[in-house]
This record gives sequence, C-alpha cells and structure tokens, in this order.
Amino acid sequence: MTNNTSITDCKPANTTRVHWIEAAELLDGEEVACPPLDACLWDSHPRVFLKISEKGEAYCPYCSTIYRLHGGS
Repeated sequence: MTNNTSITDCKPANTTRVHWIEAAELLDGEEVACPPLDACLWDSHPRVFLKISEKGEAYCPYCSTIYRLHGGS
C-alpha cells in the first residue's frame, strides 16, 4: 500500500478566485503553490510557485487566481 493521495482525496483546483492564506501556509516563507498542494492537478493547470509581493499578494497567470496573505506583507 502506498501513501499517495488518491484522486478522490484531493480538492478541486481553482474553484475560488481569491484565496486568503496564512503566513504558515507559505513555502520557504515567501511562495504559494497554484493550484494549492492539496488540489487535484488533473483538473487544472501545471503547478506553479508564485512569490508573494510586498503587498502580500500573488497572481496566477494561468487561472487568474489571487492569493492574499492575511494581515498583508
């Protein structure tokens, strides 16, 4: 048995156009993954890693999703 997440265990990707995220969710303290790491890749675009701007936002050029950091930068 493997530890891989099955297709039925992941969330649909990009169903919300604005995602509010906590600082603890950032990767390397400054990036966010789109689609999110718990989302299914098969129903979305390739996973990209977006750097959070000084304004506390990141914009995905594939799906136009905006990631906003709670509390700003």
